[in-house]
Amino acid sequence: MEHEKLLDTIKSYDKISKEEETNLENFFTALKIKKGEVLIKSSTPCNKLFFVNSGLLRDFFINETGNEITTIITCEGRFLTNIISFNGFAENNETIECIEDAEILSISKENFDKLMHSSKNLKCIYADIIEEYYALLTERFHYLNTKNVEQKINHLKNDFPFLINRVNDSLIASFLGITRETFVRNKKFL
Repeated sequence: MEHEKLLDTIKSYDKISKEEETNLENFFTALKIKKGEVLIKSSTPCNKLFFVNSGLLRDFFINETGNEITTIITCEGRFLTNIISFNGFAENNETIECIEDAEILSISKENFDKLMHSSKNLKCIYADIIEEYYALLTERFHYLNTKNVEQKINHLKNDFPFLINRVNDSLIASFLGITRETFVRNKKFL
């Protein structure tokens, strides 16, 4: 039951065998976490991949002026990790925290690698998920760097409406790459 949403998400990309289902259920561990709990700290290796069954997680970093910059907020039916650190390409400079009580599934890098080696099909599905994640982050980068405040708020309203009533103004502002004050002044665009 706790793996049902994960299996449905994976199956939305392609069919999977019973053996693949069993492997997914065995390798992903269910966790209940509370709002404010940190799952991965900055400067520690990000050796876990998370799947959100319910609740919200966010990935953020602290910039050179000490401000929190939200990279992504992940909701139900989505994965989250710091992919650069998870794949061993660089040190982790981001924190993953729970911003709403959540039920998640977690897999270690070691078990993830075993899972990928067990099935070419799952590896292909993972590639599709990574492409989708990359496209989302590229689009976010574009919006953060080329759009004005009104356009950013419209992007939030159109592409991330679930955040509006679930996340406080400071986190939304961080997600949009603007100050809280600017967001509050421009909420009329919501």
